[in-house]
Amino acid sequence: MKTINLKNSDLDEISLSHFDPYLTPLYKISCRKGGYGFYDKSGVEHYSILAYLSTLYNNKIILDIGTFHGGSALALSYNQNNKVISVDIKYQVETNIDLPNIEFLEGNILSNNLINPETTTSISNINGPELIKSADLILYDTIHNGIIEKEFHNYLIKTNWKGICVWDDFKYRSNGQIRQGMQTFWNSIDNKQKVDITEYAHWTGTGLVWYGSEPKINLL
Repeated sequence: MKTINLKNSDLDEISLSHFDPYLTPLYKISCRKGGYGFYDKSGVEHYSILAYLSTLYNNKIILDIGTFHGGSALALSYNQNNKVISVDIKYQVETNIDLPNIEFLEGNILSNNLINPETTTSISNINGPELIKSADLILYDTIHNGIIEKEFHNYLIKTNWKGICVWDDFKYRSNGQIRQGMQTFWNSIDNKQKVDITEYAHWTGTGLVWYGSEPKINLL
């Protein structure tokens, strides 16, 4: 059983500065000023907690669903002993992220024809469901309509997946508007299977859901 200790001061001590060469300019601007806030404190943005969560695993697969420009993949790669596989419907990374423990794929995570965006060829003998099965930690951060999130959540339950999934942006849009569909999705999950960690992660709403054994979580 994993033990997750969350304390803002500890999270804020995590240095992500070595990722600076791989960030687009907007990542270096606080989200309060219209940027993506890669260096924002915990409780404002979620990059430090993603880095922390990576330290709880060793020699494991971490699945990042919703690559965007690669910020979450970078944070999740903090512990270099793990392999981060980042998947998005459309490859949007604009910088040369050539870290050995990150691999980018393009396509629907539930399909069996994921594409390597650098070679535009299908990955032989690897498909989305197999990647999911191999992962111990998943970040799901995509469309945020609550419908596809519910479908993926149900898929994890149906396939008896074991691990922890981080769900981002389940409360608000970046402009502060309520994400009703996401809140409906979040509220549909059994309270015994989840914890709201927004205070330590992204102000728009971040939660942990465990599938299988419940981790020990200390909110400090």
